[in-house]
Amino acid sequence: MVNPDASTCNFPYLVKTYDSQGMFKNYTNWYNIASEVFNKKIKDLEQFRKLVFLGMGGSSHVGLVVTESLYNNKIITKVNNSYILSPLVDEDTLVIATSVSGDTDETIRAMMDAKNRKAKIIAFSSGGKMQRMALDNGMDYVKIGSYGTPRESLPAYVFAIIAQIATIDRNLYQDAGIAIERLKELSTTLLSEQIDSSPSEMFEKNILNIATRISKSDLPLILCSPIQMSVGTRFKSALNENAKMDVVFNDVFEASHNTVVPFVKPFNRIVILLSNQFDDQYTQKRFEAIKQLLDNQKIEFLEIYSRGRNKFESIISTIFIADLISMTIAILHGIDPTPITCIDYLKKHTK
Repeated sequence: MVNPDASTCNFPYLVKTYDSQGMFKNYTNWYNIASEVFNKKIKDLEQFRKLVFLGMGGSSHVGLVVTESLYNNKIITKVNNSYILSPLVDEDTLVIATSVSGDTDETIRAMMDAKNRKAKIIAFSSGGKMQRMALDNGMDYVKIGSYGTPRESLPAYVFAIIAQIATIDRNLYQDAGIAIERLKELSTTLLSEQIDSSPSEMFEKNILNIATRISKSDLPLILCSPIQMSVGTRFKSALNENAKMDVVFNDVFEASHNTVVPFVKPFNRIVILLSNQFDDQYTQKRFEAIKQLLDNQKIEFLEIYSRGRNKFESIISTIFIADLISMTIAILHGIDPTPITCIDYLKKHTK
């Protein structure tokens, strides 16, 4: 660990030292990436009432974000993050397969199964086996440019998919257009060129100070609103991959029946509460009860409150912030956020 203290560290120097692939710089492009892919549309898909997303890791986060943001409650959705395809899939299903590399084995296997079941398939990748399979089998294929790691590529796939399914949910399409401007605002106020010189006041308050608190915890616990499980899942994965931290994650309601029990013991961890302005009163009341319990047990916690002009904007903007927090923790610990050597090992040895 280098210096997990925001008040004394020279953060721009640490970024230059440890961020070997320029992940912080790449995040300033989220707005441009979203804008670039958002106008790619294909034919009418309005007839589909079942929507299944295929993807692993960061690609499964794409499906979670879209499914949680849909307005159309007549659509049955499923995020399939396994090589075993959901029994939901048949000839009346729209299957969206996502793999940044195009070579994710589990996704390609599930995609082939979906083809055999005569589902409608749209594949998204930067190339690879998925592109060849899609084109060889007459599937719709959308090629996405290379935007760094799969973690950095999230907006390319989320916004491209929302554009593709615009006829299924026009309200979500409109929300995504609004959210692009929010990403631009966040990039300007939190990042811009200030990482290279001195962090902005907004960055210090919303990113650096929060990251400092989390970085001192042995095993952070994330408790999440049920309407934004995509945010909690993404934050947990970002802390795993970027900060190389172990993390426990749960829905705030499910946690109320199991995860809270150890609170009676000494607790050398921080609890991160992920709430949302669109939470209903029942969820708000549960968060308040959890906070009171944590106060009573003298357990440190912090709350990240998702805001936006619509639910999708609140989700995508909070993911942007959560990713920055995870990368900042890595830098404070003297860790390069980019390498994922254990994942690379497993991919190499399971082909």
